[in-house]
Amino acid sequence: MQNQLTKSNSCPPNYFPQHFLSNGMMVCLSNDYEAGTRFSVPFAGFFSCQSGNPLAKGQSCCPPQFSQHLATVSDGCPILYCVQSGVFSGGQLMPIRLPPFTSPPMVSMIATNTVAVMTEGDRSWVRVGETKMWRLAKPGEINQMASMFDTSSSQMSGGEKAGVAIGVMVLVALVIAGTVFIMKRRKRFSAIRLRRGYEEIHTEVLS
Repeated sequence: MQNQLTKSNSCPPNYFPQHFLSNGMMVCLSNDYEAGTRFSVPFAGFFSCQSGNPLAKGQSCCPPQFSQHLATVSDGCPILYCVQSGVFSGGQLMPIRLPPFTSPPMVSMIATNTVAVMTEGDRSWVRVGETKMWRLAKPGEINQMASMFDTSSSQMSGGEKAGVAIGVMVLVALVIAGTVFIMKRRKRFSAIRLRRGYEEIHTEVLS
């Protein structure tokens, strides 16, 4: 995650990084009250899906005049922090990021109905069809989807079957037409030979 002020993975001048979580997330702090004021941001605490915000009476929200921002996701639980509204966005609302707060799908399969699968630890999320709604996959559902796509890929579609059937019919028709043509030519040649065999021979008698 980039620093909203520096637009990089670093802290502003006169600030030092402090480990916040085991996943490598850092928080920029400063003990220089004069030089650090330039990059200071009004801060109002952290909260998550399991712990409330001590600066908001223990509730899972931000105090008035403060907005929440996603810091990271730890073990499937989003951790958010509160800063004064408009500090990062210049008065404009930031785009909403809907759950699940995970990385893009690791596995995708393209077919008639698009199926996207992504894993989060020991859990799997699926998105089927044209909808954009994700749901937790039931036990064994991923294997069923995989077998379904294996069988569907090995089978021909209706259009392919129709094309094969038409091709076979045309081939049979050509074979029959060729056979009839050859038989007619043979009968014609045999009739000509018979007429020539019985042709009367005229000779002149010399006296």
